[in-house]
Amino acid sequence: MRRSLFEADDHFLSPYNPLVTVDQWEVEQRALKLFSHPVMEKARKIVAQRWRTLVGRDMTAEAEVRFDELVEEFSFAYLLQTVNGDPNYPKVTSGVYGPAHRWMGLDVLGSRASGGDGPDQTYSFIPVDYGSRFEIHGQRFEPGVSDTPYMLSGDFSFNMTLSMLQGYDLDIDRDGKFVITVGPDPANGRRNHIQTQPNARFIFIRECRNDWRQVPAKHRVVRLDSPNWRPLSDDEIVVQALHNMSDAVPRIFWFMRIFRGMDANIITEPFHTGDVFGMVSQAISFARIDLDEDYAFIIDIGHGGAAFRDIVLHDYWFRTLQYWNITSSMNPSQEAPNPDGKSTTFVVSLRDPGVQNWLDPGGFHEVLLVNRWQALPLNSPLGSPASRGRWVKFADLDHELPTRTVRLSPAERQAQRKARTETFLLRYQE
Repeated sequence: MRRSLFEADDHFLSPYNPLVTVDQWEVEQRALKLFSHPVMEKARKIVAQRWRTLVGRDMTAEAEVRFDELVEEFSFAYLLQTVNGDPNYPKVTSGVYGPAHRWMGLDVLGSRASGGDGPDQTYSFIPVDYGSRFEIHGQRFEPGVSDTPYMLSGDFSFNMTLSMLQGYDLDIDRDGKFVITVGPDPANGRRNHIQTQPNARFIFIRECRNDWRQVPAKHRVVRLDSPNWRPLSDDEIVVQALHNMSDAVPRIFWFMRIFRGMDANIITEPFHTGDVFGMVSQAISFARIDLDEDYAFIIDIGHGGAAFRDIVLHDYWFRTLQYWNITSSMNPSQEAPNPDGKSTTFVVSLRDPGVQNWLDPGGFHEVLLVNRWQALPLNSPLGSPASRGRWVKFADLDHELPTRTVRLSPAERQAQRKARTETFLLRYQE
């Protein structure tokens, strides 16, 4: 029997899922209608042409397999952001950078737009501007997510972080309720305040799960100032979406080139993304892995005391694989840590190595790996985040893996995948 979290009303439509809202339905329904607009058909052709021109001869056969899906999901993501891109009439839209799904009577297209989407995140966004004032009304539930940064973003790709309010710094009442104020004025001692800047475009919310059974918060936005412009028409939205998505291709391509320029089968040392204007409490490590049937890549990760961690495989386009069906990603609830409790060892290989911590590339020979540590303590007793990778023969795995590595039979692997699918679908329950 499902447990009700709250009483449904005329905005929050499901007592089980805080993401099932009128805002969500209105934005997705309008975006789905506009996706077949002639301007959007033109936009998808422009996006495809720009990607092909930038990638050129570097396009691999495996990249070609997922190219059409890239164009569709990239285009739909930017259409969603444009539909809910007017700060005069802001809504809270969740689920962007997610796969195709069905809920609220809608068959929603995927929106994994490239740029390193995460399987463990609920991404939500709210349009804001510099001169206006807003309130974000929220409520948390148990079991709550592990980390929630509220980021002020200056672009439609959500890559230009202007400032950040950490979820663990919020003042929250006994019922889990809170209000975040947003506006151009300084905080002046207010903990729950985000000061906007002249180039502010969105509040981007990343709710990060260490366990897919964790529940995201309720969020609802109120604009405190009167609108200074009428709502945009459908024709105006699709023209703006065309510009937004075509301008985004070169910027996202830049992130892809970071990987393409890396040596294969070497994992980087962790670095703090605050040093490059990212999340100040996050560290990250990358690897470009070229797989062979007879070899495997072993990765040792030190936990570093992070409140949230995950490790994720992406395709050539820096998009997630079918993580809801295969073990192409893992978070702390899905992995088996090493006996020391401070580290975890993973295996990336084309063949199933029979261990719980198999990162399954889904048949792709080239994958891009991202490991994240978030909400890191300033002085962790477990030490700093750490990562180490080594390329070994598949036949030698038993000798290379730690003692007491957790093994899985074929039946247990099937059960592991089934559990992933079931817990993944919780985010779309009504």
